[in-house]
Amino acid sequence: MAQVETKTFLSGLNKKNKGYELLEELLVKRRGYSFYIEPKHKNMYATAERLFQQRWPAVVDKRFGMIFGCPEGAHETFRGALFCYHEEELGEEMGVHNGANMYVSRGLGYYMSSMMPGIVIAGTVYRPDRYDKDLFEMYAVRYI
Repeated sequence: MAQVETKTFLSGLNKKNKGYELLEELLVKRRGYSFYIEPKHKNMYATAERLFQQRWPAVVDKRFGMIFGCPEGAHETFRGALFCYHEEELGEEMGVHNGANMYVSRGLGYYMSSMMPGIVIAGTVYRPDRYDKDLFEMYAVRYI
């Protein structure tokens, strides 16, 4: 699959959404971070492995249908920002850590951690779609 440019991804989002600015801040304005964005596809295992080798563990977002390669150090903040966008709750009021955990526990997406190679971390309510199934078979899945 082809990588999606950050500006192209952001152009499809609702700029009036409370979480938009958080996503924009992380994806565009924060110096020193770069993200990889790609639509979900049949061979997500290969993409997840490649991203992990490049030290960009993947966050897979169900609603956007995207795989995000997140730099280490921004992973939790990014999941928190995605939660704020999807649920339109501001992360500063709840804390980034809580938003990141709720993102997973509410089934909005799942992630791979650099601290636990070969493990997908997903919420118990997450239902894999046709693209997720191979990845869930190749990795151990830890439900939280």
